[in-house]
Amino acid sequence: MNVKSGDRVKLHYTAKFDNGVTFDTSIGQEPVEFEVGAGEIIEGIDENVIG
Repeated sequence: MNVKSGDRVKLHYTAKFDNGVTFDTSIGQEPVEFEVGAGEIIEGIDENVIG
């Protein structure tokens, strides 16, 4: 599946500090849903789902 700007996607994520400690996660909750390229989520996630 190729994701492009304007697509709506759902995903689970886990965010960690450089030392590996988790500071946020969607695991155990509903996945995050957003429109790619619309600025609805942090830029790093938005950019890295394209492709």
